[in-house]
Amino acid sequence: MQKNAMGVVRFIITILLSMSGLMAGFNVQAGTRADDQAVIIQGKNDPEADKLWAILHQVTEHLDERMQENSSPAHINNILMQDCETPNPNSFLVMALQAEARNKQSNPGLSVRGAYTNQTLRDNIDDSNAYLELSWEILRQGYRGNKQQADNLYRQAKIEALRGRIRRFNKTYRCRRYQLNETFVGLQASLVSLKLELMEPVYQVERRAYFKGWSYLDELLVSEQDIKLAREELKYLNSDSHWNDALMQSVNPAAVDVDMPAVIEAIRKDQQVEKLSQLLKQSLKGKNRYRSNNRLRFFLRKEFDVSGRGSRNGVAAGVKFIIPLEKKNRKSLSYRLRQVEEEAELQNWERIARTRAAYEELREQKARVIKQQYRYLRSKERVRRVFVRKGLNQDLELAAAVARVRSLFDASIELVKAKEELYRRANEIFLVARVDYNPAYIKIQPMQENNNRARIGERSIYIWAKTFNSLGNQQIFDFLEAKSIKRILLSAGKKADRAKMSEFIRQARVKNIQVEIIVGSNTWFMPEQHERASLLAITKSEITGSIHLDIEPHTVAGYKQNKQIYLDDYVSMLGKIRDGLVDSKLSVAVPTHWPAAVYAKINALVDKVYIMAYENKNTDVLVRRVKKVLANVDINKVVVVLSVKDFDDEWAMEKALNVLQRDTGIYQFGFHQLRTFLQKAGVRR
Repeated sequence: MQKNAMGVVRFIITILLSMSGLMAGFNVQAGTRADDQAVIIQGKNDPEADKLWAILHQVTEHLDERMQENSSPAHINNILMQDCETPNPNSFLVMALQAEARNKQSNPGLSVRGAYTNQTLRDNIDDSNAYLELSWEILRQGYRGNKQQADNLYRQAKIEALRGRIRRFNKTYRCRRYQLNETFVGLQASLVSLKLELMEPVYQVERRAYFKGWSYLDELLVSEQDIKLAREELKYLNSDSHWNDALMQSVNPAAVDVDMPAVIEAIRKDQQVEKLSQLLKQSLKGKNRYRSNNRLRFFLRKEFDVSGRGSRNGVAAGVKFIIPLEKKNRKSLSYRLRQVEEEAELQNWERIARTRAAYEELREQKARVIKQQYRYLRSKERVRRVFVRKGLNQDLELAAAVARVRSLFDASIELVKAKEELYRRANEIFLVARVDYNPAYIKIQPMQENNNRARIGERSIYIWAKTFNSLGNQQIFDFLEAKSIKRILLSAGKKADRAKMSEFIRQARVKNIQVEIIVGSNTWFMPEQHERASLLAITKSEITGSIHLDIEPHTVAGYKQNKQIYLDDYVSMLGKIRDGLVDSKLSVAVPTHWPAAVYAKINALVDKVYIMAYENKNTDVLVRRVKKVLANVDINKVVVVLSVKDFDDEWAMEKALNVLQRDTGIYQFGFHQLRTFLQKAGVRR
């Protein structure tokens, strides 16, 4: 019985194994792939995958360069103040009306009249007569009437000039609306080209994965779709010479907002509508006068006795007038005048109402820009982590890396499109408000603020030679990016790896990271060392154009007894070095306990003052000490340096920095030093 049972079990296991092998063969087609996320599989020593990793690095670096934000007011004003020459037919109408007015004005109402009559048609008696008359019309179609009509034509010319200005506003801002696309098309084309540069090799690798049974057709179609869309977009942009100049420009402008109270105030102060209303009312009153049916004419007539009978022959002078006996109703004019006033009030109300509505649309678009910006930042952070893990040789799916970079491109392109629409809506505000563009109305709101990665202020860090030599350059850059550090104080002593340092400085320039070279010995302040100190400082400044003096006379023996002498010598040394540095930057590290007068002298000689706020994590004490220095040094020069070892963790340091910024206004901070920071993070070197 037991043998039969064992035989049945073996039979079932055999069947199951056979079925599993069969299912494995149909795994892709049946939709039961073992790893649904492994679209691109990288094996060991896979040259295609290695090549794709290199492309990922390259396109990501280029993307980061393209997406650097330009917050220059001049650049933003150029976008919103683009020249827009359009036909202005209204100007010819104004000139025509002015010409008609001059013609009317030059017509005094004089005319020559004449007549000849013959009554022989009735009988045979010749009673012919004739006359020639000089007439002077005074009222309608005469001297006063023509003057009134000329005045009204001049008013009509002014009316059309004002209307033309309003139409020119509309045409200019509409034209700028069309031209805004040219501002952003270069950046969009650049991003699409980079994405295509990535997706073409990705498609080939995914195609291989599909035919090897590692992925599904629908996943391959995603890459195919991206390639087709990118090619169609680039084909369109390169097929029309209209885009040629725009494609050469690739700039990512900062987001903007509009100072609505200022725009509304400008609308209320604008007298265009009021002037137009006054001219229209004057025109209505003027037309009412010269269109009157009253007539008055003076004449001088010479009569001729054509028949020779002597009945009519001589000179006559006289006056003729017509006064229609009619009852005039003035209500029509008053209604028309009231209609003009109401129209002006309506226009002013409508301008403000439409401007407020346009601003609401801008606010909605600004919210979309902010959302897209943070989508972009999230994607960028995920890509950064992918490359950090790759650099640490951690297990990674190449498919996941491709997906992350693809998502970053999509977020970048959508962000640029959102900004383009934001600028279009800002332009729309000036269109409906009908006010001249003024840079003062624009509030630049850069998204890449100084609190990147949830950190406030600008940050720097000390890196000593031993730590620098023990870390790869990319590892250091990964750390700097993670901690939002844009400035390094780097030791360039004898122990520093020169070749590694040269390459690091080259890469730092590309990444817009400032490097200050640390130089100095605590004895340099002594007068006999000043010449040597100046020579070495000048030599080292040629490396990056910026040096940092780490000289602490208060640590030298005899400081307490010779404090003033040592500090005077220190200031003299700074003056000597400053004189030798032509275009290079000079910074120093100082404690918090020197006399105020010394800080004031240092302030006049250096570009930055690093305050060594060490050995105390009590924020009240730190603030008090820093304020003492700040009273004598420009705030833009001050960098408060905290010692990492003084704090339990990074959160404790962040809280201290927030208090320092709140209570002192300082926005530049430093850390001493990289090795301790890494140890706090659990990295041992």
